[in-house]
Amino acid sequence: MLDAKLPRWYLWLDVCKLITQIKKINQEIVVVKYFTALRDNEEPSTVRKKTYIEALETLELCEVIKGKYKNEDFFCQRCRRNYKVPKEKMTDVNIAIELINDAFKDKFDQAILLSGDSDLTPVVEMLREEFDDKRIIVVFPPARTSDDLKEVANGFLRIGRANISQSDLPNRIRRDTGGYIVRPPEWSKITQYPLLNPLQVYNPYTFNLSDTWLSPPHRGRRHRYHLPP
Repeated sequence: MLDAKLPRWYLWLDVCKLITQIKKINQEIVVVKYFTALRDNEEPSTVRKKTYIEALETLELCEVIKGKYKNEDFFCQRCRRNYKVPKEKMTDVNIAIELINDAFKDKFDQAILLSGDSDLTPVVEMLREEFDDKRIIVVFPPARTSDDLKEVANGFLRIGRANISQSDLPNRIRRDTGGYIVRPPEWSKITQYPLLNPLQVYNPYTFNLSDTWLSPPHRGRRHRYHLPP
């Protein structure tokens, strides 16, 4: 979901808090769906991701939907050798299935799709054609965009780094079974910016969400938000 060039501490993201910044005051969040996949290993990056998923699963409105990785052949032109490279699978398919299923079951009036992946254009276009009473709003993460998605969605906007920096999960989250889920030190703001006061957030980028990106919905309408990884 986030660009690899962003600071690592952005990855400890409370997706529900982020969506709360985006939605209108008179809109109700039904559920926030987070789509991801996990590798079958215990490498440090995988362990950090498992910790983050466990943290997300403590959020009342968050539902984590997991895909999988599959090893694919990769030929290195430089060393002239074949390798097996893990590729994330099923994430786009899972997003499409959930959007279509929720639309047919009338579980939302408006869906917010936080993604810059143009592969999702066909499903957004289909929903627009089949459901006149549904709205699909695309939200682009920093440094990501898709002209194809802009053309087929009811509306779009961008979130800035300031919005993400204000949507941290707590550094420690108590488990119901005892103990704590602890923010990985590699994703710590103090690790990224050790010379700064830890109570301050270094943020040279600001972005104010526009109030004109969609017309206010009717009171009491239900809204479901879909978040890719």
